[in-house]
Amino acid sequence: MNLSTPSFSLNPLLVKELRGRMRGPRAFLFLTFILVILGLFSYGLFQLATPRFAGQLSDFGNASAGATIGQTVFVGLVFLTLLLVCAIAPSLTAGAISGEHQRKTFDLLMATPLGPFTILSGKLGAALSYVALILLAAVPMTSMAYVFGGVTVSDLVRAFAVMAGFAVVFSVMGLFFSALFLRTGLAVGASYFLVGMAILGTFFVYLVIGVMRGAQPPNWVLALNPFSAMASALIDGVITDPNTIYNGSSVTPMLYGIAGGRFDVAIDKQVPLWQYSAALYTWLTIFLFAIAAQLVKPVQRFRFHLVTWIVLALLFLALLVGALALFAPQVFLPFRSTYLWYTTSERNIVVNPRFEESLTTGWIVGAELGKQVKGSAPDPPSLADADGAAVLRFARDDATPLSELLAMQNLNFQLTEASVVKLGLTLRMQEHAMPVCGAAGRQCPMMILLDYTDRRDQQHKLAQGFFSTYAPDLPDHCVNCDRIPPHVRVETDTWLSFASTDLFENVTADELPRSLDRVTLFAQGTGFQIDVAEVRVLVHEGRPPLYGKPPKTPRWSWRRFVPFWVYDLVYGAVRGWGPVNPGGPIMVPAHPRVPLIPTRAPMPLRVP
Repeated sequence: MNLSTPSFSLNPLLVKELRGRMRGPRAFLFLTFILVILGLFSYGLFQLATPRFAGQLSDFGNASAGATIGQTVFVGLVFLTLLLVCAIAPSLTAGAISGEHQRKTFDLLMATPLGPFTILSGKLGAALSYVALILLAAVPMTSMAYVFGGVTVSDLVRAFAVMAGFAVVFSVMGLFFSALFLRTGLAVGASYFLVGMAILGTFFVYLVIGVMRGAQPPNWVLALNPFSAMASALIDGVITDPNTIYNGSSVTPMLYGIAGGRFDVAIDKQVPLWQYSAALYTWLTIFLFAIAAQLVKPVQRFRFHLVTWIVLALLFLALLVGALALFAPQVFLPFRSTYLWYTTSERNIVVNPRFEESLTTGWIVGAELGKQVKGSAPDPPSLADADGAAVLRFARDDATPLSELLAMQNLNFQLTEASVVKLGLTLRMQEHAMPVCGAAGRQCPMMILLDYTDRRDQQHKLAQGFFSTYAPDLPDHCVNCDRIPPHVRVETDTWLSFASTDLFENVTADELPRSLDRVTLFAQGTGFQIDVAEVRVLVHEGRPPLYGKPPKTPRWSWRRFVPFWVYDLVYGAVRGWGPVNPGGPIMVPAHPRVPLIPTRAPMPLRVP
C-alpha cells in the first residue's frame, strides 16, 4: 500500500520574483551601498560623541561615558536605518502590479491558477527581501554599540521589530497604490506622499495644535509617525515619570520628546505611543492588503463570501475600538487598569529607600524646636550604623523639649489610573519618654506622612504614627486629625517592619490620587531614639477586574475544581499572600536588610 504524504512548496511567484531580484550584481551592489552608508554614519557619530564624553562621566544620571557613546551611536544608526526603510520599501512594491500591466504580462499572470492572495503575497515577499538586506546589514553595525554598554539585547530586538513592521506597512502601501492606479509613477508618488505626511505632516500638526492650545498636545497626534513610534518603543520601560527623563543618557530627553512624552507633570502620564501606532498600522496593513486583493481580480470585484464579510466587520470593529481608545480613553479605563495591573509589577518609588547613599540623594532633612519653645536648635536626623546596616537616626533627649525632626522626599509621581498604593517602614525604637503620642496624639516619636493630590486637584495628607510607651488615659490616635488611622504600638529595641495594603481601596473615583507628592518621616516629642532602616511607598499601577470584591465560595466547595490562578486573575490575589484588600495592620520582626514577606493580610490605612 502506498502512503502519500503532504508536500509543502513555496509560492511559485515568490520563487520567480526572488530569482529575478537576486540574480546579477544589483543585490550585491545594493548591500554594499547600505553597508558603506551605515559604516560612515556610525564612524561619524562615534567621532562626534567621543570628544564630548570620553574621559569623564556623563552629566546625566549615573550613565558612564562609554554607555552614553554606545547609546548615541545606537540611536543614530536605528533612525538612519528606519529612514532607509521608509525611503526604499514603498518603491519596491509600487511597480509590482502596474509593472505587469505596462509589460502586458498581467493577463498571463491571471491565466495561472494563482489567486489574488498568492500573487500579492509573492510580490510582497520578494520586495521585502531587499528590506531584509537592509536590516541584516544594520545588525552588525548596531551590535557594535553593545560593546560600549548602555544598550541591551531587548533594545536591539525592539528596534528591529519596529523597523520590520514599518517595512511591511509601507510595502503593502506601495502594493495597494500599484493595484489602484495601474501606473508606476502615480503609485510611487502617492506612496511617498503618504510616507512624507506620516513623517513630516504629523510633526507639523503636532506643533500647530501645541501653538493653538498653548499647551503640549496629546501624544496620539504622532501615532502615525514612524520615528515617534520607534522612539516610544526604545524609551518605554525606561521612563516611568516625567521627572526622571534626565536620569539617563543624553539621548533620553530627545527620545522622550520625539515620542510625545509629557514634560508637563501636572497632566497625567499617557499611554505609550507605540501601542497606538501598532494598533493603527496593523489595521491599515490588513485593510490595504484586502482592498488590493480585490483590485487585482479582473472580474467580480468586491463580491465577498460570508466569511469575508465577517472579516470586514471585525476590521471595522477594530477601527471603531481604536478610535474610541484614541479619542475617548475613559471608555477603556477599566480595561487599561486591568492591563496595567498584569503588565507591571509593584515597585518602590522612594529614592535611596535604605539610606545606602548620602542623604543628599533624594532626602531633605531638617530640625526645629516646637512652637513657643526657646533654646538651641536640635540636630537634624543623620546617618548611623546599626547592626552592620546604614540607618537614618532620629534622636532627642529630655533636655530639648518638643523638638521636631523630619526627613522629606519629593516624589512627584503621576498616576494615570486607579492604582494600589502601600506604605511600609522598617524601624527600631530604642527610647520613648512621652507616653503614647501626647494628649492630642500629634507628638509621635515616629510618624510617616504621605502627601498626595486627588483627581479634583485637592491636596491631602495620610499619616501613620508609631509609639512604644503606653498610657491608658491617652488616645492612641490623633484627635485633631481627620485623615490619620490609629497609631501602632511597637516593641522597644526590636527591629520591626510595618506593612499596609491599598491606602485608597474604599475611596470614590474623585478621591483617588492623581499624584503622590511627598513622603515625610516626622518625629516629635521628648526623649526618643528611632532608627529607620527602610522607607517604602509601593505602587502597583492598575487594578484587577474584581478588585475589592472577595470571592463568595458556595458550601459545596466548587472552588476546589477551579485552578487558583483563576481567582488570582480576577480578584488580584497572590498565591500564598491572600487577597490584596482585607486584613489589619501588622508589625512583624524584620532585619533592616531582609525584605518583608507578610504572613497574613495587613489592613490598609483607610481614608475617613
